[in-house]
Amino acid sequence: MKNSVVVLLAASVLALAACSDSTGPGETGPASPDIDGLVVFYNFDGSYENEVSDAHDGTASRAVSFVSGRPLHGGGTAGQAVHVERDDHIVIPDDPALDITDAITVAVWVNPEASDRAYAAIVDKNFAEAYSIGMWGGIADPETTNIKACINHNVRTTDKMVPMGMDTWSHIAFTFRTDTGRTRLYFNGAKVDSGTITGPIGSSDQDLYIGDGPSGGYKGAIDEVAIFDRALTQDEIAELYEFE
Repeated sequence: MKNSVVVLLAASVLALAACSDSTGPGETGPASPDIDGLVVFYNFDGSYENEVSDAHDGTASRAVSFVSGRPLHGGGTAGQAVHVERDDHIVIPDDPALDITDAITVAVWVNPEASDRAYAAIVDKNFAEAYSIGMWGGIADPETTNIKACINHNVRTTDKMVPMGMDTWSHIAFTFRTDTGRTRLYFNGAKVDSGTITGPIGSSDQDLYIGDGPSGGYKGAIDEVAIFDRALTQDEIAELYEFE
């Protein structure tokens, strides 16, 4: 009887551990957020794999290094991130699933360093044809930079708000709908700009680049790149920002 009790207690402890989704310092929860429309999600936790499916894994075409990830809201860090120099990048082969033409959301955590490029692309599927998100104004101001979204060479830019070279992580995102042209930009889960861009989103046979693009390269750390095939709501952007 005593042995049976011990076995039952051990089984109960294991079951509780399996059901728990809590995270402590240095630990992470699910590999990707549970939000509809997610096409790719890269948490860079030691690899360049897409956490959503077996497709769209990336490769580092230059010297890309792994560093500590962005801080978790509850303490600790979210595993690892990648660090790129100005012309480093991760490349994801072109695929029809990445040619998103009706509506889109692109989001990423960034910890930028001062750049000598006017526009530093962070996630880019050819800004002149399809879509891109990056930073604008690194030359003019060494402390902060703008968020810039590009759809088919048309742009929407925020005021300067992303700290640069201060070892500070920020979450930036944009949404776009072709039917309305409505574009919204977000900083740390909150909407900071909205307006219209003349669409539609074009298709491009260029590969998807992270950390670089035809328009110029980004320098700094990157974490949790997410692309959705729809425009997330403001509440969903906040949920994505809070994802751990």
